[in-house]
Amino acid sequence: MLDETLVIAAAIVNAHDRLGLDVYGVGEHHRPDFAVSAPAVVLAAAAARTSTVRLGIGVTDLVRRNPASLAQTALTLDHVTGGRFILGVGTGEDLNLEPYGMSNPRPMQRLEEGYVALTERYNDARDEISDLSEKMESLLAMEKVPSIAATTKAIT
Repeated sequence: MLDETLVIAAAIVNAHDRLGLDVYGVGEHHRPDFAVSAPAVVLAAAAARTSTVRLGIGVTDLVRRNPASLAQTALTLDHVTGGRFILGVGTGEDLNLEPYGMSNPRPMQRLEEGYVALTERYNDARDEISDLSEKMESLLAMEKVPSIAATTKAIT
């Protein structure tokens, strides 16, 4: 059943892209009747098959998800999709929390705290990557780092 569902999802996202639709979103639930419990994996695969449609996680909760880890995942997906990634966050539902023995007695407070941590970490990581890219470009321009072609030629 899972294989069939993922094949159908791939066909749908390909159709979205081909038809020029704006967004393809994947939900996140952790229960037997829902096919996608790892939307980042599904969206990374969709990014390889599409070029224009924006790809998003419908909603993920900030109770089960560590905001710093989620920020890293979001930044990675943003790079993999070429800037087409959309992240939806929410308070979470009991049906996704109870199987893990978790509860969410203060959903809005947790959402607000998680959102602040998520955006801070995302911005910090984005700045770190930008700084690293600039340093790499400077090094390559100064020819202190051999080009990929030269490295490949030396290896073969």
